[in-house]
Amino acid sequence: MNIISNIINFNKRNEIYNIVKNSNVIQLENYIKKNGITIKHGSFLEINDINIIKELIKVKANIKYIQSIINNIKNKREHIISVFKKKSLDEFKKYVNNFNSIDELKDLNTRDFDILICAIDNNTSIETIQFIINTFKYTSMNYYIEGINVHDNRKSPLFFATSKNEFYIADLLIKYDANINYDDGNILRHLYLYRFLNEENLIYILNNGIKKNYVENLIVELMHPPIGNLGMNILYKNAVHYNAYQFIDVFLENEIRERKMIINQIENYERQEKCYDLS
Repeated sequence: MNIISNIINFNKRNEIYNIVKNSNVIQLENYIKKNGITIKHGSFLEINDINIIKELIKVKANIKYIQSIINNIKNKREHIISVFKKKSLDEFKKYVNNFNSIDELKDLNTRDFDILICAIDNNTSIETIQFIINTFKYTSMNYYIEGINVHDNRKSPLFFATSKNEFYIADLLIKYDANINYDDGNILRHLYLYRFLNEENLIYILNNGIKKNYVENLIVELMHPPIGNLGMNILYKNAVHYNAYQFIDVFLENEIRERKMIINQIENYERQEKCYDLS
């Protein structure tokens, strides 16, 4: 009888672990701390997938056990982050060798955490990034992780690379078919919203095939006060600086200001560039 009971308990613990592992772990932790394992009015505003809570209710999961799983996952994340911060491929290989298999290490990946994205976000070496791509056999570079909060924007590996102006890493991701237009081209909008957009990564994205309509959508946002005119002027100045005149036409099509004034401003930027070239 004890053997059967142990098997049942083992299966239940394993089921609970898999439910937690397949969730946005930090969202789940925050939700349970506030609401327990219950579904309350407006719960969908606090967690992306309310079905996770329903599944935990169904298996009669214990809050203490759930928290122990979450703590274990968070400790493993902190460990791998500390390894990445050493920026050493040899150190990461030593870390990998502590696991019985790559699948065991890949088990760290959840809705809100990914090993490749974590490596990029923590400024590890490009050699380590290449090793992760090869060893973990990622089938696609076009995916995202969720944020801590429901309203957070989802972010792809290419977003993290361009947000840090790590263009060698971005080039590597594109080599493995990362698409600049993935997720409706939201990389451009997300960089803007999180204040990572700058002249270097803007030009990088423009030069790597972002679709015209995605640029137009951002322009519409930039036109709203109080930063509208300033935001547009930055775009024009960068386009002139990088000789990206094909995008000036796109910008002009969406302008609400007087066209002659804008042309004069562009010509002024061109004169400034010539002065820089002569100096």
